[in-house]
Formats: sequence, C-alpha cells, structure tokens
Amino acid sequence: MSELYLKMENHAGRTVVSDCRFTAPLKVAKPFYRDDHTEVMIMQASAGLLSGDEYNITIDVAEGAEAAVTGQSYAKLFHANGGAGARQRVRIDVGDGASLCWFPSPVIPFAGSRYKSQSDIYLHENARFFLCDILACGRVGKGERFAFESFRSRTAVHVGTKLVFLDNTRLIPNECDTSGTGFFEGHTHIGLLYLYGCGDIKLPETAAAEVSMSDSAAGKCVRLLADSAQVLADYARAIAPQNRR
Repeated sequence: MSELYLKMENHAGRTVVSDCRFTAPLKVAKPFYRDDHTEVMIMQASAGLLSGDEYNITIDVAEGAEAAVTGQSYAKLFHANGGAGARQRVRIDVGDGASLCWFPSPVIPFAGSRYKSQSDIYLHENARFFLCDILACGRVGKGERFAFESFRSRTAVHVGTKLVFLDNTRLIPNECDTSGTGFFEGHTHIGLLYLYGCGDIKLPETAAAEVSMSDSAAGKCVRLLADSAQVLADYARAIAPQNRR
C-alpha cells in the first residue's frame, strides 16, 4: 500500500504546502507558485499500477487556500494476472473560501487489467471545486480497445453533510458492449467534469469532442466523448476556474 497526504494552507495571502507525507511509489513534485494559486503535481515512481497495488491519497485544502493538483502523464493499469487488480482511494476536503482544481492522470487500462477506485470529496458551502476525470478504452495503438477485465470508479461529492453528486462507473466489456450507446459511443476516450462554486459556465464550441452539461443537486456535471485524452484535457482547462478569471 502506498499513501500520500497533502495539506495546503493560506499564509499571508499565499497558498503553501504546509504538510506533505508519502510512501513509494507516490511522491510530490516541487510546487509551482502562481500569482493567484499554487500548483502541485502528484508523481508515481513506477511504470504503472500492478495487481495488488493500492493507493490511498488525501488532499486537504484549508480555509482560503487556492490550489491545483495534477497527476503526472498517464495512469497505466497493468494485466491483473488472475489477481484482484489495483485499487485507489481518494479523500479530498476543501475548506471555507478555498479553491481546488483536481486533475488526476488520465487512466489507460491495459488488456486483462482490473481496477477499482473510490473518491470521497467534502466541500464547504463557500468552497470552489473543479474535477477533470479522463478514461481511455485501452491502448488503442496496440489494438487493445476494451480488452480490460473490469473498471470501476465511484465519485461522491458532499457539501457539508449533504451528498450533492454521485458518479458510479462500472465497465465490464464481457458483460455488454461498452463501446456503444450509453458508454463510449464509438469514441476512445470519455471525460467527466464536475464544477461547484464556479459561477456561470459557458461551454466552448468544439468539433473535436461531444459535450453535454447537466445540473446536479449542487454544481454542474459535464460529460465528454472524444478520440484523444489531450482533446479532453485541453477542453477542461479552458473552463477551469483559474483560466476564467
């Protein structure tokens, strides 16, 4: 099991990393201090996630802090080899008047991989939060479209004690046509964006992706389909809070 704890606080108007602990292969790069927020990259000193790997990540953005936390490159899920697969657990807390843009690495499930992820996000009612989650259908260049065994991801967002958004993705290619309607719909990548406290959202027009937006109990949900992780990431950054000021 690998664990990472990251805490950011507002010190005299500047967001700083006040506490950071991790165990291999997870680690944190040196922060980048921007004029209005601080960027931190979570890295993995390994080729990817093997069967039996388990990551526990905790991010705490304290009152008044403004941060963007990103992943490094792609998260590669390797063949389970008959095992239980890889697991990840994420806990995020965003305090009063705080802001977090959470850009985890796009996920590429290799043939035969199994993966289960759970993200629990707790927001103060005066917080601001942006999530970008991207999943590929597999290693397309290797002919591995939907060759993984199972992919499960559950994301729950709470404002105070109230659950305001829940996404439960369960993809098992042997059970149904995950390439078709209601899933990837002929594309190779899907994206999920969730925005809370980000003001009015106007979606940019694009011919490179299919985009739709809906209301949740609090905040907005945007779903995207495209044939490139870069297309989805660029689209997400175009509407991220730091880029709309």
